Amino acid sequence: MTKLALFYMTMQIIIFLTLIILIYYGLHSLLFWLLIKFFFIEKFNDRLILAIILFALSVCFILGSLIAHFDGGITAKAVYYLGSVWIGVVVNLILFLGLGFIFIKLLILFGVNVNLRIIGAILLFLTTLYTTYGIIHAQDIKIKNISVAVKNLPTAWQGKKIVQISDVHLGIINTGKLMEKIVDKALAANPDYVFITGDLLDGTGDNLSNSLASLNKIRVPIFMVTGNHETYLGIDKTKEAINNTNIKILHDDIVNIDGMQIIGADYPERMARKDFAPLFAKMDKAKPNILLYHEPLYIDKIKNSGIILELCGHTHRGQMYPILFFTNLIYKGYEYGLHNFGDYNLYTTSGAGTWGPPMRIGSDSEIAIIELKNK
Repeated sequence: MTKLALFYMTMQIIIFLTLIILIYYGLHSLLFWLLIKFFFIEKFNDRLILAIILFALSVCFILGSLIAHFDGGITAKAVYYLGSVWIGVVVNLILFLGLGFIFIKLLILFGVNVNLRIIGAILLFLTTLYTTYGIIHAQDIKIKNISVAVKNLPTAWQGKKIVQISDVHLGIINTGKLMEKIVDKALAANPDYVFITGDLLDGTGDNLSNSLASLNKIRVPIFMVTGNHETYLGIDKTKEAINNTNIKILHDDIVNIDGMQIIGADYPERMARKDFAPLFAKMDKAKPNILLYHEPLYIDKIKNSGIILELCGHTHRGQMYPILFFTNLIYKGYEYGLHNFGDYNLYTTSGAGTWGPPMRIGSDSEIAIIELKNK
């Protein structure tokens, strides 16, 4: 990499992190304002105490993320978990208090008297219920059954079942217990192949090899591509973690199985763009193929390259309101579900785990069972 390219990449990272921090503390500032308005916090000392509490909670995730890379102790895990939950709580509080505040203003316009403190207390209670539901719902892994018609499907692949697992994010929050639950559900489907489309590992936590141990119950071929979190963890550490499993990572590689090409595309390093050209140049366009890539990007290029079925993850389908609306905009409607464009098919899964807030609202944790049939 040239010095100029390194400079541009560094500047992109700095700009990206600055935007994230501004948004993050902008949300905390909005929450601070809403709490003051609802509960009439007028005294300077009271406001200062509230600001200190919000700031302390806000740094938990940042601090927890940093120390988790060096310390796998209970303190690091507790701080990281508290910070992760708090992110979701902030979003939910702003959602309830913000909509509540707008509704109250409308009532006042129509001459209705309201008690802000009582309504605020009710909204805090509803936020607690809503958040609790999100945490519980995230642990309920759904099975998504999909049938895909593939052009020139080899006889050996007709009726084959593929289990797609993505975005488990094994680490401090999602542990081996979650992986074991996923494996049991996958085995119940009696699959012929298992494809893991990235972010199997989170980049935090220790004993990642132990968290993956249940995968050894799967006796069919398992192919995996890296996601962005494997790049954060490091490819060497990723390989070390999966060393005792039968996972085969496809590093911009193609495997031919009974006339089907399994094409695995690596996730690029931070802020870099993915160049598929060298990989697609190795592809036999006369044979059907399945592309594994972590993120549903570059769709126009991929669908015109001869790819028949692409499997992606990454988006989590937004994971919770109102974030899912933004993921829909960012990924132009490809953030979830099965999409067909002639001979090209794309399935983006919402993933089996969570990142950040350990909750899902409006988005299911899932593994996909994909059955192939001839077109």
